[in-house]
Amino acid sequence: MPILSGLLTLEEPFTCSSNPVVSNEIHTVDHIPATILRGALCTALMRAGRGGEVDTWLGVSDRPIRYSPASPLANGSMTVPMPLSFVNDKGDSGLGGKYGVLNLLWFDGQTLPELKDGHRFQWTRPAKHWLVLDATSNPVAGYSLETESHMHVGLHYERQASRQGALFSQSVVPAGAQFGFRIDDPAGSLKNLPSTIYLGKRRSAGNGEATLRLDPAGGAWQKGTAAKGEYLVHFLSDCLVASEHGGWEVGLGAEGWGHLLGVKAARLKVIGRSAHRQVFGWSNMWGRPREPVTAIAAGSVFRITAADDLAERFAALEANGLGARIEEGFGWIAVNPRWLFRGSDAKAFGKGSDGSGPVVGQNPLVWPGLEAISREVARGLVGIARAVGAVQESRKLAELASLAARSNEVERIVEYVAEMAGRHHARGWDKVQESLRTHGVLGIDDIVRLRFVLSSAATLSRREEAE
Repeated sequence: MPILSGLLTLEEPFTCSSNPVVSNEIHTVDHIPATILRGALCTALMRAGRGGEVDTWLGVSDRPIRYSPASPLANGSMTVPMPLSFVNDKGDSGLGGKYGVLNLLWFDGQTLPELKDGHRFQWTRPAKHWLVLDATSNPVAGYSLETESHMHVGLHYERQASRQGALFSQSVVPAGAQFGFRIDDPAGSLKNLPSTIYLGKRRSAGNGEATLRLDPAGGAWQKGTAAKGEYLVHFLSDCLVASEHGGWEVGLGAEGWGHLLGVKAARLKVIGRSAHRQVFGWSNMWGRPREPVTAIAAGSVFRITAADDLAERFAALEANGLGARIEEGFGWIAVNPRWLFRGSDAKAFGKGSDGSGPVVGQNPLVWPGLEAISREVARGLVGIARAVGAVQESRKLAELASLAARSNEVERIVEYVAEMAGRHHARGWDKVQESLRTHGVLGIDDIVRLRFVLSSAATLSRREEAE
């Protein structure tokens, strides 16, 4: 089953209203919904004279193509919606904070801690919207996408002249932000993928241009080891689940999961933390709003204990999507992802240096693939990374590090740098190419060492910019 991994880089600001409200302050979403991504790809096809392929790209077939929402990358690291079962003390940063995080999926009748060393806890959901994962799919931090606010003048609808005092602000995701997404293409129908697309609103005012890079994807995340008959599920996108009683489910208990899995509810035990929201839409065919539907929100999590072996059924839901309108980006789930197993002892995890627990990442593992190199060689690679990092182009270096992590060939990274630096408006890529060439990075013929150098250079460049 071909799955493509996409890296999207904003060349211009991106904005798309998060709520259909009338206000002089318009907020943007902090990710790129799959419907917008899919529509932008199809529009790029039509501009290129390939309108006959649009139905295929939209997933109108017996084997629909699925697009995931594009989630923000945190300095090149993958993020997923913050699990709704994660809670931290009010005012604490949670992961990396003094008291860490509790995972309520593993609380079955136990009470949450109330008092410690004279401090009274107030447990609440993390303020960050996204959970940052490391290379082994363990949670390392929370993340919220930074936005900017742009001021605009309202126009008279008939005269198109500015109306004094009719100002409004619109938040945008700034240029340079990166997002990761996946495309499930069962039949391998997608060919000659566009490299540039236009997203969101206010495109005629200099917003929305983005570049794409798509590569074959392996496993998106690593799985944990669950007890027999136990399954942990994380909703990575909104899911539309039809109710047997009419309408749409706002949550899933034993009855709902039993219906999805084809087993009796009495044979299931479900612990979950979920939320729901209304999903709106627009029909270009009819020029009318689509019927609002209720979705179980991304970030919802469930721990299901079953008397039967349901591994194949959960694997099918994970591979094919859960619920309705999966071709529009709904229904992406992760089954038994490693990050949901943290806190399985009903104790706080992820405490920072000011807490009583271990520091996150206190004893880092050896870089995968570099276990056998000598200390002198490792120091040499770090020296190269430090020299490259001085160019202070951390976003571009992080993009290269992300590309190298998803590639098995050095030539692909070299070609990408040459392509970006050779554009009419290089936007700093020419400086990056010159720095990489000067310090011998483009001459490294081992992909593992190249990954190490680029990842280290991106980190060191961020430190230089911060100082």
